[in-house]
Parts: sequence; C-alpha cells; structure tokens
Amino acid sequence: MDCSGNSPGGKVEAGETLPQALQRECMEELAVKLDVRDRFMQVEHKYPDIFIRLTLFHCVISEGSRRRWNTTPCAGFTQRD
Repeated sequence: MDCSGNSPGGKVEAGETLPQALQRECMEELAVKLDVRDRFMQVEHKYPDIFIRLTLFHCVISEGSRRRWNTTPCAGFTQRD
C-alpha cells in the first residue's frame, strides 16, 4: 500500500529533543501517547536544493488508539495489545 506523504511528522521545535518532537507530533496528528524507545535508524537524503535527515525510533503506543489520518490504511503501522 502506498502511504507516501501521509505519515505523521513535522519539525523539531526549539529546545525539543527528537523523541519529544515525535511524541508531540503523534499526539497532535494521531491522538496517541508514545513510549519512545531506542533509535532504529537514520536516513539522509541529499537533493540539489535541500538536505533531509529522517530519524526513526522504536515506539509503543502507551495511550490511545491510532486513528487514521487519511483514507488509505498503512501497512507499516500496527497496534499490539
């Protein structure tokens, strides 16, 4: 399934760590509270006019239930009991 461009995300605000930004964005966009664990990986993309660094973490939903943020289910996200 194509989930491109439909993942929660945003920018890190001043004074915020990466895990804090992830928690805030997921609360704002998905209405879930996360327990952010260790960093999974970091990917860097260099384009002629921009540099993008994506940092992925292992996480567990500690409160709430992921709501859809679009009409296409995304196979990359699962909820465990």
